[in-house]
Amino acid sequence: MGLFDFLKNEPKNEPAHDPLLESMVKKLGYPYRLLPEMTPGALTELYIKELERGRKEGFSPVILAADKILDEYFDTVFGDEKFDINAELAKISDDSELFNTTLQDMFEEEPDFDYEEFVGAAEGGESINYFMSVFEFGRQAKMRPCALLEIPTPNPWETVVYVPFGGWNDCPAPEDMAAFCRQWYKKYGAVPAVITHDTLEFILDKPVPLKDAEALAVRQYIFCTDRIDQCTKNGSVGELADSLTKSKIWYFWWD
Repeated sequence: MGLFDFLKNEPKNEPAHDPLLESMVKKLGYPYRLLPEMTPGALTELYIKELERGRKEGFSPVILAADKILDEYFDTVFGDEKFDINAELAKISDDSELFNTTLQDMFEEEPDFDYEEFVGAAEGGESINYFMSVFEFGRQAKMRPCALLEIPTPNPWETVVYVPFGGWNDCPAPEDMAAFCRQWYKKYGAVPAVITHDTLEFILDKPVPLKDAEALAVRQYIFCTDRIDQCTKNGSVGELADSLTKSKIWYFWWD
């Protein structure tokens, strides 16, 4: 059974009303609606429709899952009305240390590092075409309580600042995350779509071309080392690169 095979199962369809989730969306203050439980395919199709509506109406949709850690983080960020979205957006920069990190920088203290061996062959990657981070693994894909937010910006890369998370462990700070998101949106049309406290999923109209896959996989490893270290079978850039050539969903998880 492949890592993402659980997406093919049929979850139940029940309304999702959750006090934790309602606490989170209240703190954020953006227009939203609670979502019923649905299949991964149905959730992905719903998001695509909302993305098209958002492009016409000037907002960017985000799916947010009930998450205790993120709820507590929102207390810190939005408490005492100190959150200034314009000031936070102004921090987005292509000059940050993380944005300009190279693979060689990451392994500079390992003299025996072999780039070609680490990258490996572009093969063995799985096709990912449905959202997965808000579903529990198992024989059936059970959806966590979720809300669909209407973020008041036409720029999808800014949503990770409007719905901030990160800056702990190896998860980038929101402004660093947004710099990567902006680059990937402008080059590939990749849209940040689903947020929990330790995962981020993007959606694209089509997979990336083979000629771009290796370089992009390296960039994604810099963005999230766990995407390769813990979410591939053989721990290689090549496996992720192969996945990118046949996937319209990008999945990141910071352990």
